[in-house]
Amino acid sequence: SLTILLKTQHYERHFKPELGSPIYRLLFEPMDPVTTNVLKQTISELIQNFEPRVRLNSLQINANYDENQYDINIYFQIVGLPGPVVYSTFLKRMR
Repeated sequence: SLTILLKTQHYERHFKPELGSPIYRLLFEPMDPVTTNVLKQTISELIQNFEPRVRLNSLQINANYDENQYDINIYFQIVGLPGPVVYSTFLKRMR
């Protein structure tokens, strides 16, 4: 569900226009520390607002300039289950 949440744009889901994020637009901004911090804040808010089943521990985003993508590691705990979980993915510009 985190993958779906990260890749959903605003107004993409019928009957839930508030679900989504501007992450897609941020991928076309310059790859600099400012964009990385905005992306980190956006993902953090997205998880806290729309995924009540997890408790976010930390979020690590690295700009991979060679591949022109952001490598993302999300450290969280599923509510009601012991132990932390790590979710790793990447975000890349697509035309």
